[in-house]
Amino acid sequence: RVLSWDAYLLAAGESTLLDGAIRSRQLQSYPAATARLSTIIDNRAKLLDGMAVLLIMTKSEEKAMINHPFLTHALGAVRVARAASIEAAAKTIVEAQASGEHWDWVYSHENEKQTEKILFGDTSTGKKRKRGRVSDADLKARPKIVGHEFVIQSLILGRLVDDEG
Repeated sequence: RVLSWDAYLLAAGESTLLDGAIRSRQLQSYPAATARLSTIIDNRAKLLDGMAVLLIMTKSEEKAMINHPFLTHALGAVRVARAASIEAAAKTIVEAQASGEHWDWVYSHENEKQTEKILFGDTSTGKKRKRGRVSDADLKARPKIVGHEFVIQSLILGRLVDDEG
């Protein structure tokens, strides 16, 4: 006998953007007896639909991030790649810009601000960037640097978190 899963849904989690409120999951209900996994996956909201995501996965983070490439694809990303370091990520971004491609997101498991500073230089001082860093010729082409908390809060809210929350 197939049971409806509606009664077994768990809360999405505690949202720091909602001052610690626990947000409930809001999922489309469907009859469990006739549901097909492929249909469910095709019809679900995909937070990264059509986007390109570069994951910075250092050797020491590989074990903790083993599922990140799969989950990124499951969230709808059309292009996912891994970089073994911030420097490798910078090279990948520069190569993409040179070939007319772009990355929408760069995921850094560690400090996003530090990653952004290393990738793009310190934009607040007006100093010239070192060779090999991503140019800011086209600021719109610059990927957004995100981290663990951004992903968690986006999943809880069911939408990508913007800078204003």
